[in-house]
Amino acid sequence: EMVLSIDYDDGFIAYLNGVEAVRANVPDEIAWDSESDGLHEASLYNGGWPDRFEFDKTDFSSILQQGENVLAIQVHNDKITSSDLSSNFFLHAGIKSENHH
Repeated sequence: EMVLSIDYDDGFIAYLNGVEAVRANVPDEIAWDSESDGLHEASLYNGGWPDRFEFDKTDFSSILQQGENVLAIQVHNDKITSSDLSSNFFLHAGIKSENHH
């Protein structure tokens, strides 16, 4: 199982090995300079908790590779004139193995 914890201002798309994993507060049609769909305030700096997205093994079993995998994040701001943009992403993965060494 995997959990992606996300603290962001204002929108994002997360990709795992080039495949979209999750998005929030961004339009369906996206370009590198697209604005988010509205405001979303980050919460960690204020003592809050990040948003969490949970995935089970069937969600990404065909995407994950043995060895290195790449998590890429595309962050979008509400307006080009916005005074802030922030993001913190944490991927937590549980690994089950028959190897007990």
